[in-house]
Amino acid sequence: MKIIVNADDFGLCQGQNFGIQLAHRHGIVTSASLMPNMKGFIEAVNLAHENPNLGIGVHLVLSAGKPVLSADKVKSLVGIDGSFKKFNGMKQLNLNIDELENEWRAQIEKVISSGIQPDHLDGHHHLHQHPDTFELTLKLAKEYKLPIRYLPGVDPVRELQLLRQSGVKYAYCVPDFYKEGVTREYFLNFIGLHEHLDQDLLEVMCHPAYLDPYILLHSSYNLDRVKELAILTDDSIKKSLLDDGVQLTTFKEIQ
Repeated sequence: MKIIVNADDFGLCQGQNFGIQLAHRHGIVTSASLMPNMKGFIEAVNLAHENPNLGIGVHLVLSAGKPVLSADKVKSLVGIDGSFKKFNGMKQLNLNIDELENEWRAQIEKVISSGIQPDHLDGHHHLHQHPDTFELTLKLAKEYKLPIRYLPGVDPVRELQLLRQSGVKYAYCVPDFYKEGVTREYFLNFIGLHEHLDQDLLEVMCHPAYLDPYILLHSSYNLDRVKELAILTDDSIKKSLLDDGVQLTTFKEIQ
């Protein structure tokens, strides 16, 4: 079995950036998803260049911070303060899809312009797979020749049909290393927990970080990020995975 251990929220803030770097250099993180619109973006880009074996994807954002484009160009996406509206869940988004396409394309182009060639697309809060946005995600993935993160959503039959029709490649994401699932046993028994999925390649989503003021004040998922960091950098975890024949890889495996 091959797994991509992908750290989300790269670029969120300094605590997140340096947590991801540590989990890559001294742990099992192989990949990260870069947020083009957040305060730690430039720092994350510099760290990415310093760590060339870390795969980098674009974490398409619709629900945090401010857009890359000016607010007047994406009026349906932002509130009165110019920040993204609190889009979440699977409710209808009520946005202008053309504005979203322009914004997400600008986010991808910002990453490319920084000297990074991304190797996949995914979305903050999984909004790249929202029923209102999934076809747009596939359009962009096909245009930029990038695989995506696929996590079965509200209508897996439709989603898989759209994936097959688009020809876009994907990694099957297991989101269970999260909250109560953040344990050493998760990785010590990784194959046993996931062999029923009948997948040769899986993506594990994670969020390793140091606790800094930004995470403490802006994320309800805060202390668990530190717990994740401790587990992902535990030498016995990596040894156990390798002893079980698990190969750690990146999205380049399926490009």
